[in-house]
Amino acid sequence: MQLCPKAEQTLTPAIEAPAVIHPKLGLEFFLLLPRIGMRMTEFKRDEGERFKPYFDTVGKITIGVGRNLTDGSVSQGECELLLQNDIAKRLDGLIGSRPTSTALL
Repeated sequence: MQLCPKAEQTLTPAIEAPAVIHPKLGLEFFLLLPRIGMRMTEFKRDEGERFKPYFDTVGKITIGVGRNLTDGSVSQGECELLLQNDIAKRLDGLIGSRPTSTALL
């Protein structure tokens, strides 16, 4: 079966669903993953993706794809992920600048 050209242009590839169903989110979330992948692509296209904080059109501090930091915050998990990424960057810099520094790890 062939799709009309307009339908082919509007289709967005879905993300691959994980093999394990999240215990708190359940089967419904698992079944929604392909749709979420399509929505993420649309959000990035419509909102843009910025990697540094900025003021949005209503003056709120925002980052990423429309993440409002003025009225919200980051979760503990997100905070830990940021810290892990910061540590990994520092270690990469340390190892890259001093070949002998790997003995310290």
